[in-house]
Amino acid sequence: MSPPSAGPSRMSRGAFGTDHSKAAWVLAALAAYLLTRPYMGLYHDSLLYAVQALRHGGTTALNDDLFFKYGNQSKFVLFPAFQGWLIDVLGFGLAQKLLFVISGVFWTSCLCLLARTMYPLKQQWIVAVILALLLFAGYGNAALSYGEGFVTPRPFAEGFAILALTAVMRGNWLLGFCALLVSFICHPLVGLSVLALWCVLLLGLTPALLLAVIVGCVVLGVGVYLQIAPAIWILETHDPVWAELLHKYESLGFMGQWGWVWLKLHALALVGLLLGLRSGDHLIATLSKAVLIAAVFSVGVSFIGADLLGNRLIASLQPWRALIWVALIGNLVMLQLLLSSKNSGVTFFLLVAAVIVNVTEHVINITPVFSSALAVLALIARLTSGSGRLARWFAALLGVAGTVVVLGVISMIALRFDPAAPKILVRLAVAGLVAVAVLVRGVAVPVGAALVACVIAVADFDRRPDNLRFAEENVPLPVDLVDALKNRVVYWENGLEILWLKLRQPQYYSCQQRAGTLFYRGQAIEHERRGTALAPLNTHDLTHWPEGSCPAPQDPDVSGPKDAETVRAVCAANSDLDWILLAAPVDGLTMRQWTLPIGASGQDVYGIDCSAMSGS
Repeated sequence: MSPPSAGPSRMSRGAFGTDHSKAAWVLAALAAYLLTRPYMGLYHDSLLYAVQALRHGGTTALNDDLFFKYGNQSKFVLFPAFQGWLIDVLGFGLAQKLLFVISGVFWTSCLCLLARTMYPLKQQWIVAVILALLLFAGYGNAALSYGEGFVTPRPFAEGFAILALTAVMRGNWLLGFCALLVSFICHPLVGLSVLALWCVLLLGLTPALLLAVIVGCVVLGVGVYLQIAPAIWILETHDPVWAELLHKYESLGFMGQWGWVWLKLHALALVGLLLGLRSGDHLIATLSKAVLIAAVFSVGVSFIGADLLGNRLIASLQPWRALIWVALIGNLVMLQLLLSSKNSGVTFFLLVAAVIVNVTEHVINITPVFSSALAVLALIARLTSGSGRLARWFAALLGVAGTVVVLGVISMIALRFDPAAPKILVRLAVAGLVAVAVLVRGVAVPVGAALVACVIAVADFDRRPDNLRFAEENVPLPVDLVDALKNRVVYWENGLEILWLKLRQPQYYSCQQRAGTLFYRGQAIEHERRGTALAPLNTHDLTHWPEGSCPAPQDPDVSGPKDAETVRAVCAANSDLDWILLAAPVDGLTMRQWTLPIGASGQDVYGIDCSAMSGS
């Protein structure tokens, strides 16, 4: 494989003409970003990084929280320290919003540079960016996605990783190496995810690549010799107790637990890369080949090292995260496939249908099963294309199959969503307006469509639920509630954000506290113990579906404890627990009630003092 270089893109199906409006495309890209990456506040891992930032900022009471007590990944990442400093300077809410804006602008700018390198002619790169934003962005088991729309260090690390790829594609390996180092500093796992791809692009399949692997092994060996974590973990495996807990629930560390979901997520992108191998554009073909090689290597290391051997280091490093580049680069390559004259007839129809359906699935937030089927049909059509009679009949059969899949998507949407569900319909309308802005020639109609799409997307941009909005904003809790819980051990149903961010004190148990169990044995065992002990309460902090990641409630069909005696028994069994706060009262149990300023009508919370109960 020769090192790639940026050259003119050779595509025959209409390199977009000059009568397209560049302004409309820019506005359409903005609308696509706002549509697919709205402001979710303390969503997903954003809450975990926020509490790490508070701890770095000096909130020492959080040291006793289950999330930190047995060890925490924040010592390997510098971002929480910077975030904590920014929170001290600006306040929590303003700091979060500022980081959200900066990460989004930075990540998108880096994506534009990469797309500009892949598509140097006219404004094709803008359309490629729009496709990358609208197409399904999840990777792995869908727990992660590229360019995520909430505050973590991952978008910053991804941005620098994209810069590293762009630099090496442009022949500047030194700049690429510096960007790669910064990506590692921002988030080591993201930096590691791009390392194999960067090396393959730079060195090709040559002895130099083998030498680079040997150098990496030597560096790891030095880390082991110096007893440096996590390098020393390469000598460890998960003991039977720990391994049982890790494999009991779905985990990011073990691909074998995901089933075939990862293939469904990546089917369209994989087809894009496979067809990209046969592209007449040298850069596209080289990049597609490098991504596939790096992905096969990384997934193989992850499956063998983590799933088969149970190695602690490989399970923690999660080399499968290289699939992020399958998703991103595969989506970027899709424009070349749509423009190439090699993909015509039934293949072109199936590719277009797959793209439209994939965008629909992304917008309405469902697993991209239908677009995966269309992508496979498109690949078969391309591989079996010919001029013979049998080939034409087979192509027609594939076209009919694709039409059936599209009709299935329409039926599924009609059955799953009531036509009166305005949010879904509005978001689909924004995606449609973006398509109009890109495809229609001229100025007036495309610009008008893009402007309307932007206005609607801005109106729908803040999608924070009431509880996360309350946790983020500077709105105080009732004074008597603060006094009652101060310096006490508290389990608060659905109250993790409030305890961490408002009261700056530990939560006794939450499913989200399990994030570090893959790294630390003590956390895995204690998290299981507490979850099992609280299972009779049947609260929403427990897992309510079989494939979940935490202990299940004792009765999944019931919301809350069945009677007062159940709560008393939980208090008695957890002598280290002072307060239990529930979302609803329990018959026969005297509880304190507080009304929190959440939402338009407020939200009640009901508490029982376990320490007073045991004392009496």
